[in-house]
Amino acid sequence: MQKIKEKIKKTNKYKKLLYKSIPVKIVDDVENMVDVNLVLSKVEQTIPYRLFSGHVNEVIFGNFDFFKKRDYNAYYDTKNKLIYIRSEQQDNNLDLFDDLVHEISHAIENKFHDFIFSDGKLKAEFMHKRLKLRYTLALKYGKLVPDHKFMLTSFDHELDDLFHRKLGYHRMKKYVNGLFPSAYAPTSVDEYWAEGFEKYCLGQKDDLLKICPQLFKKIDFLFKGENNGNK
Repeated sequence: MQKIKEKIKKTNKYKKLLYKSIPVKIVDDVENMVDVNLVLSKVEQTIPYRLFSGHVNEVIFGNFDFFKKRDYNAYYDTKNKLIYIRSEQQDNNLDLFDDLVHEISHAIENKFHDFIFSDGKLKAEFMHKRLKLRYTLALKYGKLVPDHKFMLTSFDHELDDLFHRKLGYHRMKKYVNGLFPSAYAPTSVDEYWAEGFEKYCLGQKDDLLKICPQLFKKIDFLFKGENNGNK
């Protein structure tokens, strides 16, 4: 982490304030003619700052080693409240917008954790879908991982490896269709939240409400400003 801090300090090429308060730093240039300013403006127009104020200190673009080791395109550092974006993996403006929205959703999850999870409704909806998925995969492939793994709501490396590498998201898409917001959403309840948040911000609200009503209600409630807790 110290090497990353030194690289950021030495090679920061660009500075902008997101929402007039969050520093944006570009350590490595974003590729493929992506218009960073345009995407940042779209984020500001889409997500109210009040939803994550105090929970994102900086947004940093770069090609850091931990991205390659973990095969991530973006990452929210909960402890330090930093969003890291992998510069070399941004294919177009929409790709960057997706990544930023996804990581901001984790910041919102961090801020409103009690509201999102304390009543148990979101986890219950997630687990109901996860068990349906387990049954579908077992019929097709047999027991791929121990059954108890599907009962975990937090991130699990073995389950992630099953979805991401052994089956691949290209296969997972057909198994999650009409059940989860995306092929990545079954990974954990945190990613279920984040992928649903993405769909909401991309204007796919009707689809989200139809397949994930509890998830939609939580997101919609926050966007409409009706929750006064955790400020």
